[in-house]
Amino acid sequence: MFVRLANKGDGPLLLDALWEAFNWRGDESFTRAQLLADPQIGHYVDGWQRDTDFGAVAVGDDGAPLGAAWCRLFEESSGGYGFVAPDVPELTMAVFVGNRGQGIGRQLLCAIVDRAREKGHAAESERRG
Repeated sequence: MFVRLANKGDGPLLLDALWEAFNWRGDESFTRAQLLADPQIGHYVDGWQRDTDFGAVAVGDDGAPLGAAWCRLFEESSGGYGFVAPDVPELTMAVFVGNRGQGIGRQLLCAIVDRAREKGHAAESERRG
């Protein structure tokens, strides 16, 4: 298993991960079409990859995706469920069923934190000085 940076071609994969995150209990409470139709949800993947978007994808030895984590910036008027401020990226993350409990989420989160720092996003304690 390895973690790679997300790229422009990962939009469909991120939609699958978003679907997985919203249906984490194993039921299909939401379809992909429903997620995309809801502006407060669909904006997490719509138009991927903007200049300010960044993410990471966990991939198995066979090349199959195991999970993904990604961040997007939003204005206050269009912020999502994790909105804090326009300069604080919102995080979305999912590990696909069958791959959970193996530390993949931890590796994705570490990769995202590293990438956020590279892009100049500081932790709250670093923001306050």
